[in-house]
Amino acid sequence: MNGTQIRLWLYRTTLSVRGLFAQLICFCRMLWRKAQLRGIGYHSSTEFRVGDSSVSKEWLSGLLRERVVKCTMSALPDSRGMVGVIRKLSVELDNRSVMHLALKTSHNGWKGRRNVIASGAYREPLFYSSPLLAGLKDTQLSCPTVYYSFGSATLGEYVILMEDLTEQTQNAGLVFGNQIWGVPENFTEEFSKRPEFEPVRVLYRVFEQQADMNAMFFNDPTLLEQKWLKGSEWHVDSGRMSWVSSIRSAKRSLAAAKQRLLSDPELKISKKLISILERSLDVSSWELLIRHLKDPKTPFTLCHGDLHAKNLLLTKAGDQVLHVDWAEVCVWEPGVDLAQMLISDVKPSVFREHSEALVTHYWERLISKAGLTEKDYPFEGCWESFCSGGVGKWLWVFAIMAGIPKLPAPLLQYFHDQLLAFIEAFCDRPFFELRSVVLLL
Repeated sequence: MNGTQIRLWLYRTTLSVRGLFAQLICFCRMLWRKAQLRGIGYHSSTEFRVGDSSVSKEWLSGLLRERVVKCTMSALPDSRGMVGVIRKLSVELDNRSVMHLALKTSHNGWKGRRNVIASGAYREPLFYSSPLLAGLKDTQLSCPTVYYSFGSATLGEYVILMEDLTEQTQNAGLVFGNQIWGVPENFTEEFSKRPEFEPVRVLYRVFEQQADMNAMFFNDPTLLEQKWLKGSEWHVDSGRMSWVSSIRSAKRSLAAAKQRLLSDPELKISKKLISILERSLDVSSWELLIRHLKDPKTPFTLCHGDLHAKNLLLTKAGDQVLHVDWAEVCVWEPGVDLAQMLISDVKPSVFREHSEALVTHYWERLISKAGLTEKDYPFEGCWESFCSGGVGKWLWVFAIMAGIPKLPAPLLQYFHDQLLAFIEAFCDRPFFELRSVVLLL
């Protein structure tokens, strides 16, 4: 093995050891809490933690500032992900009213804890409890009400208790046609035909919200002090192995999937895109990433990090677009998230026609809100981040998706077509430097 391979092995081994150690600590915590339950030292108001099978009524009463009479917990269908799960809580209050809450937690077990540590999924609760979220109250961007959040990089776990908006909202993906699987019957014609939910109008609202957030934190050096934010370490030339490991994962995934991509009769994969993927993975390096981040022309700001329609909730009243799932919240360059959303969810005919106007509107609002001049942040720089940054991000994602054996062919074909259409519309190049990645083992 060469030096890089040895460092990667040490990095991954260290993550596994941290996961095992975290599980040991939490096992001891469970024994201690059971001992408290049997003795006079038990406090029934103890916070919910990963591994608990029930939620304390006293704890909920303290959080909600209402006496809780009964709490029923149930699984939320199709809510189990790689690092966590969402449960529904039906909470009956003393005044006979019922609150519906969502309890979002990481998985128990050493592997689950290792995955949380590796991916940094503990960021979301830290974001909810940080001054960063409080600072967004002066912008149009909003999130669901969060009653409790706990995240620990040491324990590899997180707990988030928030309002359940299932009945009050619709997934924004339905507005854009939910192109892979279609629109379900419960997405009523009345809702879909309302002018405030017209796809381009929704895009303008989201782009304005992003502009407000990005302007508020534009080149804010205090962001780099928040070590829990993804990308903060990379901006100071640290955390190399986490980034390199994710690039290596994408290379392995694409290599394993290449034969299927080119031979599966259910797939029509462009050799052009495969070539772009392979060349991009080959040319990308930690040194090029650091050179780009340290370039004075590369701005940074607070970004959602995983902006797509499923992470946007439209209130049925039509008055809000709520941003959810902040697990990838990061310090990154503005504009990249915007392209991720268009590639993920918007028909090529729409993004071909409207992207330049959308990005121009976003850029004008950003520099106005941030008090910048056109010279401080030229439109050309914003457009380049939008094009090459967005494509680079999706190239990495596509390489990982291609290597998932049971991933349905229509899903893979859809994202292939979306990504290729975006490249050919705005930045038809033989390769791209990959920079933004999801942290994987």
